[in-house]
Amino acid sequence: MISTLESRVAKMEVAARDTRDRLEEFEANMEELRSKDDELCGELQLTFNESMAMLNHRAKGEPKAAGLGGLKNPHVTGGGYLSEKMTTSKSSLLDPVLEGRETCVDLRGKSASRDFISILDVRLFRVKVIVGKMRDCLDVQDEHLDELNAWDEELKREVQEMVRETLEIMIERNA
Repeated sequence: MISTLESRVAKMEVAARDTRDRLEEFEANMEELRSKDDELCGELQLTFNESMAMLNHRAKGEPKAAGLGGLKNPHVTGGGYLSEKMTTSKSSLLDPVLEGRETCVDLRGKSASRDFISILDVRLFRVKVIVGKMRDCLDVQDEHLDELNAWDEELKREVQEMVRETLEIMIERNA
């Protein structure tokens, strides 16, 4: 009877060590997840800051972004689409209105916008990849946590059984 108790105690010690090892592994994985989360937050903050800086830079350089809209003040900007259409002087007839054509400035602005959008798309893809990896890690952590909980319940049952058997043996000896 004592040898059975000793063997069960040895099994419980092994199970307790395994549980401790798994718990340490779980904590290490949680720390890794925290560092990945911090990395993701840092990258998102960087993306946000750079996006805002690019938007602020663009807002300072374009009349539309500054709130002037499609109508340009000819006294401030030197003329615009509507001011050229309304004038009938010879100077406006010699300088044809560009309808449907893009000037170099427009092309540069569109190119910068496309570059900005592609940069944001790349960053968004990186963020999605990191979030996907974090979700995978969290799924693995959930599985490990479920296993640890199952082991904990099994260990509790074994301890209760050992205590019950030990009490029965003590009662038989004293009787």
